[in-house]
Amino acid sequence: MEIIGFTSNLHLTFSINEKAHDISITVPNSAKHAWRRLKYVFSDDSMEKELFSILSNVRSQVPHLFIEFNQRHFIAQRKGIRDGYMEFNIDTLGSPFRRMGSKVKEFPLWRIAIKEAVLNKK
Repeated sequence: MEIIGFTSNLHLTFSINEKAHDISITVPNSAKHAWRRLKYVFSDDSMEKELFSILSNVRSQVPHLFIEFNQRHFIAQRKGIRDGYMEFNIDTLGSPFRRMGSKVKEFPLWRIAIKEAVLNKK
């Protein structure tokens, strides 16, 4: 039986507290298959549209949806150190995410930023 390390594949994180409920999909640096798949999705226009269609469906069911890109490393596998961080409310991408009357300002460059971060990850 092969034992796979925690950082070699995707994993989900659920967080529930008084102010927010979060579900995170974590793609560790060592999750090579997951990174290849993400790069494939962002390299193909139809796959990228399908991804954002899925996110649009999720957005229609929740009050807020954020995308976060967090680069970090751990000292002695215990203390997390943030190297870089990008987070944005998906409503900033505009249609089809932003709801009528939303206080969120559109800033479509976030979509380009996350796409470039995934495609240029080494």
